[in-house]
Amino acid sequence: MSSQSDSESNNKMCPVIGIDIGLNGGIGIIYPWLIGTNLEAKVFEMPTLKSPNGKGRMYDLKQICKIMPATAIVYIEKQNPFPGQGVVSAGRLMQGQGMFLGICAARFYKHELVSPKTWQKEMLAGELKGDTKAASISKCQKLYPFVELTPGKCSKPKDGMSDALLIASYGARRNYGNN
Repeated sequence: MSSQSDSESNNKMCPVIGIDIGLNGGIGIIYPWLIGTNLEAKVFEMPTLKSPNGKGRMYDLKQICKIMPATAIVYIEKQNPFPGQGVVSAGRLMQGQGMFLGICAARFYKHELVSPKTWQKEMLAGELKGDTKAASISKCQKLYPFVELTPGKCSKPKDGMSDALLIASYGARRNYGNN
């Protein structure tokens, strides 16, 4: 196949990004034209910085934008504050959702908010019942054994990263068929 054909097929398919919005979340990317290779998926810890006041963390917008490709289809895990959730926690999640929606609008990405129950029903079918964090990690390791879910000095896999990659997989299935 010529390089022109390769480039044309890549233009028809674009990366699918899945985002678990939390500060402990992640950004997963599926490259549909590479399905079946060890290059089909990447996942990143949610980039964060220390807050200017030194208390806590905040999103690192510059790094987030560097990770996200020029063209993509984006699936963002929909956030809904729930009764009893702290105001600061709920505010941060909604801030994150708004920030990612803004990035999608600014980059002209096709995007969709997807509820956790929706993507989990499809992607975690047949996995452990009840513990969605463990189920997410288990499923992600089965689908993408070559992807590292234990970044840096962490000793355990990060469910925010596995969720992000499974959200991206959900989006790839919706756009390009079963993978």
